[in-house]
Amino acid sequence: MNLSPDQVDERRELLQQCLSMSIIRAQSYANSLSDEQFLEAINGTTRNMLGMNMKIPATFPDNYFGQYYTIQNGRLRSGNVWNQLELDILQCLTAEQEAREVLEYFLNQPGFQADFTVIKARFRRWRNTLDSLLGFKLIRKLPASAKDVTTYALYAEMVSLLQRVLASPRSQELPVINSEAAQAELAYVQQMEKEFEEYLRDLLTNRLDETLEFGREKMSIALVTHYLEELFGPMLYFDVLLALAHQYGMTATEIINPEGTRAGNTGFHLAYSALPAPARHSPLKTSCLAMRQRTCVPTDCLD
Repeated sequence: MNLSPDQVDERRELLQQCLSMSIIRAQSYANSLSDEQFLEAINGTTRNMLGMNMKIPATFPDNYFGQYYTIQNGRLRSGNVWNQLELDILQCLTAEQEAREVLEYFLNQPGFQADFTVIKARFRRWRNTLDSLLGFKLIRKLPASAKDVTTYALYAEMVSLLQRVLASPRSQELPVINSEAAQAELAYVQQMEKEFEEYLRDLLTNRLDETLEFGREKMSIALVTHYLEELFGPMLYFDVLLALAHQYGMTATEIINPEGTRAGNTGFHLAYSALPAPARHSPLKTSCLAMRQRTCVPTDCLD
């Protein structure tokens, strides 16, 4: 089994953090276990501990972004997510003009750590920048070591990636956004996109079969109606249900021409046409009238 020194170091670090092993014992296992055995040593142990209502070690990382191993959602797997992290770094640099300065400051600190009060005093847009760096998972908040002391740190395992991206020509050519309002909006939109992508990635990796079964076997208009009625009450739920029905009702609907043959599909979704409100009818009418010119299918209901 040929392991690079860097891979052995990651294994040792993970065994220490996830299972509270001593450095000597962790080094021994890091060198001797196969990849499958290594993953099971950590995932299997934590799975058994949780099954017995035991607490996993406090040092078990919420996230770990190594070159050879990754922890997300409490599970260790081989491989890295550095391609996605590189995109996240670039997006963060675009959204927050002080992000580069703050990251470079962390890189020059012992242990890649910085006290909150120092960051607050040193940087003008400290709150927005910290929120953005945390949202993109480029820094983390460390457990409190003393009362009223807050410390942030880089993920040490991805420092080499961060240094490479910051020094790359691509990061030097990013567009400059001077408006604070535009920066805040861009950061908010990018964060929402990231949250959605992470949720979708987790679903595809861990819950795809369960989700498909739900959609095929359990999902129905009655279930949605019951859910919305419980959520909004018997007086208000119907407005939400109607908006959802309007939004999804036109997706990929077949268009039949006067001869009874298929002329095409609508190929659009009302969510892209307008907000779910009466104002939707104007862009919808425009779309349908344009469709009539292409397919010779009348739209009398909208004339």
